[in-house]
Amino acid sequence: KVLQGHAVMCAAAGRKKPGLSQQHLTGLRLVEAICSGRLQGGALGSTSVSFAPGPSAAGTYTADTQTAGSCTLMVQQALPCLLFARQPAASTGSTLTLRGGTDAAFAPPIGYLQHVLLPTLQRLLGPAAAGLSLQLVRRGFYPKGGGEAVLQV
Repeated sequence: KVLQGHAVMCAAAGRKKPGLSQQHLTGLRLVEAICSGRLQGGALGSTSVSFAPGPSAAGTYTADTQTAGSCTLMVQQALPCLLFARQPAASTGSTLTLRGGTDAAFAPPIGYLQHVLLPTLQRLLGPAAAGLSLQLVRRGFYPKGGGEAVLQV
């Protein structure tokens, strides 16, 4: 099922520096790729975006904030799309490689995903989430980032 587009006004408006940051934009572009969607207004500092998703497709995706932006927040953006993505007959699921901060302020640390969120989703969703796993390749911290995590769905 393809959903209709949604507009978000005043994105991150309450922050000291309002508008989309690099991590927000990277996550939106990741979801745009997974969902064959259309993102309008997707620019650094933008306070208004519109997104029209298409059908989600399993595959191999990479998202790099090129900052210490949170890898875990990008997982939270992309995971619902990947859990319910169309799988080709010979598919082994999806692989998502994320680069940025793995333990960032104002975001769940990578250990939370590994030890709380993913096991909870596996328990609640059963077979739909059986293949979920997260490998921490390298930790990344503020200000440089440089972390990497690989999510299998």
